[in-house]
Amino acid sequence: MKVKTIVNSPKVGYNLGDHTLLPNLYNVQPGSSFDDFLRDQNQINDAVNQWLTTKTGKLANNVVNNFGFARLPDNATIFQTNRDPAPGPKSPHWEVIFGVRWLLLSI
Repeated sequence: MKVKTIVNSPKVGYNLGDHTLLPNLYNVQPGSSFDDFLRDQNQINDAVNQWLTTKTGKLANNVVNNFGFARLPDNATIFQTNRDPAPGPKSPHWEVIFGVRWLLLSI
């Protein structure tokens, strides 16, 4: 597929990289996840109202409460044979997100 160029800017996309995604998925016992919650419109409505009135409850959490960034040490052996792909000396090499599946899929 060809994409029509509107503005020729050779620097766009130069050195573009993305972080690795390594999901760890697992199953839980019935009734122990948000599946039942998400299938019940009354529970969802109650949770929305709770969040709107008190900013608490199941909908008060989001992924920004559960993530972090990490960086390899500058003297990591991989840098002896590969250049550091990070955009700067304090930029992370990977991102770790802990969350529930329905939350991650809603982002």
